[in-house]
Amino acid sequence: MIFLVLAFSCKKEVDNLQEVDKIAAPSNLTAIFDITQDNTGTVTLLPDADGATEYIVTFGDTIPNLPSFYGVHETITHVYAEGSYTVGITASGLNGLTTSIEQVLNVSFIPPENLVVTIEKDATNPRKVSVSATADYATIMDIYFGDVANEEPVHAMPDSVVTHTDAEPMWDYEIKVVAKSGVEATTTYTEIITIDEASDPVNLPINFESFTVNYAFLNGLVEQHQPLLTIRMHQGLIQVEESHNL
Repeated sequence: MIFLVLAFSCKKEVDNLQEVDKIAAPSNLTAIFDITQDNTGTVTLLPDADGATEYIVTFGDTIPNLPSFYGVHETITHVYAEGSYTVGITASGLNGLTTSIEQVLNVSFIPPENLVVTIEKDATNPRKVSVSATADYATIMDIYFGDVANEEPVHAMPDSVVTHTDAEPMWDYEIKVVAKSGVEATTTYTEIITIDEASDPVNLPINFESFTVNYAFLNGLVEQHQPLLTIRMHQGLIQVEESHNL
């Protein structure tokens, strides 16, 4: 009996190890830098990845470039002198498989200059906008989309693209981009955008999946107790059924 229990326990442990071996390496690894604006060069590194259990960082400012190890919820900070550095970030998974990226960090004690912001509205969904920005001497961009109260900015690296879906159509929103470096002074860009209401006509088949089609007429039919038409395909034939909202 004892032998059977031990055999069962060993088999279960082997099965668990086999399941761990099947786990893929961490994916979608990204990293954002944030810098204190006090001339100290203190940078906070914010890595993120699916399936990571540990982060390994090389800060790029020492020779040799020795790695440092951090838990997934651990705060990662490092003090840099002024300059440009290649930071290496590796995400390690439960079974030891890893995914790595390198990202350039610019540390400057000069206010950002020549801020250029690109704002584009999505052709399919008019409520969706994409924002990217670049500036000389910038370490990080803070992006505000202006559609909620007490908004927290989205932190973005220079030249990266951030997408956002605004809360309501038919509204003017002020998008603000703040370029930050290692000094208190910042450079800011603002632009008003209008999120248009859906206005395209309704075409068959009706699937309620388009962001540009105006489906409001259906609400009017319901409120006025007008008949609704249900259109179905059955054995290659179109069937139209009429119903009433009572």
